[in-house]
Amino acid sequence: MTPFFFSRSIVNSATGWGDTVSFGLSGYLRKKLGIGGINTESRAYTNGGYAGFVTGFGGALKSGLMYLGTRAMRSRVFWSGGAGIRAAAQAHATRQGALTLEMTLTGKAITWSAPFIGEKATRALWIRSSQSFAKGAKGSVDVIHSRQGIALTSVWRTEYEILKQNGVGLNFIVK
Repeated sequence: MTPFFFSRSIVNSATGWGDTVSFGLSGYLRKKLGIGGINTESRAYTNGGYAGFVTGFGGALKSGLMYLGTRAMRSRVFWSGGAGIRAAAQAHATRQGALTLEMTLTGKAITWSAPFIGEKATRALWIRSSQSFAKGAKGSVDVIHSRQGIALTSVWRTEYEILKQNGVGLNFIVK
């Protein structure tokens, strides 16, 4: 018996959608956690999968267009410091029509996944993504940091080397 107030068809349909948009991750987790009761052979599950494909494709198309727009047209804002500096950098980027890495789809995905993958894996993802973000910068960029300076372990150091090597101008803003 389904432990929800929804019909079995609604549960199967929603699960089919979720399994599709998560590329099977939710099904894998259900299996590992021993959660059953889903009829993956039902018409509702299949239809939910079709709906997941449509919404996933639409989201991928939108993300792809946003990615192209980010790479080709938008300025980038870099930052180093705590949450307050991050917020200031994002506000500055919004005012300038620019982006910080955290405002991109990649940054949002890393932020979302951080609690699940741990600090070491999260840092590795930020470093790799920061390298790519810096490589795509052209012209000049704004760099926002605190009055205390930049930590020796900051990801900014990786970005700085790439920006410097590619001849990108740096406009430092101290907050």
